[in-house]
Amino acid sequence: MENLAATLNILSAIAALTAAGLWWRASHAIVPSDYAEPVADGARYVTFRGRQPIGITPSGKRYEFLETLELQGRLNTYAAATAAAAALLQGLALGVPLLASLAQP
Repeated sequence: MENLAATLNILSAIAALTAAGLWWRASHAIVPSDYAEPVADGARYVTFRGRQPIGITPSGKRYEFLETLELQGRLNTYAAATAAAAALLQGLALGVPLLASLAQP
């Protein structure tokens, strides 16, 4: 039973670290834009008719606004699912000693 608890704890830690990495990635993910036309100084975004809006970072990097939101949302979904798996594994690991005590005569 000790090996089972240790394995569950290791898997939980791996899942938690994966979730953290995914959330970090989501917070930095952008979809670069090919829009190269001049924009006003200090502009944070540009809207168009017939084209998706373009976001502009403080450093001037341009990105596809809606596609970036979709990418970040997808990564956040994966991170949340992985964090839920970590919590489930941790809960199971905490239950192993209880099961071991119930199994003893």
